Amino acid sequence: MTRKKTPYAVTFRYGRKLIPKNQREMAALMGCNQSTISRIERGQIIPRQDLLAKLSELTGEPVDVLVQKSVSAIRAYAPSYTCGLISQVA
Repeated sequence: MTRKKTPYAVTFRYGRKLIPKNQREMAALMGCNQSTISRIERGQIIPRQDLLAKLSELTGEPVDVLVQKSVSAIRAYAPSYTCGLISQVA
């Protein structure tokens, strides 16, 4: 079964690639488990506010800017993938 990606799932992966860190390294920086990062990136859970704030701090970008940039980047490379994301972000 394929889960729909949430804007936060895409944003976390995008932000992690900006740094660049693997999930284990990212989790250590954020003070959580690697499995938490994995579950966020797969769209299984929505990140807590403190994790969003930490992602923003690590990337130097406000969360809303990260969401827009990550969705725009995916839209450019995989337009069909973003169909479900556009309505969630708008």
